[in-house]
Amino acid sequence: PCRLGFGCWLLLWSTLAAAAPVLVINGATLIDPSKTGDEAVRRDTTILVSDGRIQLAGSGITLELPQGAQVIDARGKWVVPG
Repeated sequence: PCRLGFGCWLLLWSTLAAAAPVLVINGATLIDPSKTGDEAVRRDTTILVSDGRIQLAGSGITLELPQGAQVIDARGKWVVPG
């Protein structure tokens, strides 16, 4: 098990980025740094990452995924800018 915190996330991210051209993180609670207070917390979001960049993020998004896309069930997890 990895106990290095950020180093583990970096390793996980590089592994996932190399594994699939499209990554979907589904069900996460997202922190939006452009907002304050309760508006900054967005629950049950879907985040689409392509070519190593976030392409879209929001709640209630329905996507048709390309074959080979990697989907991460992030219910109960938090996504913060970094």
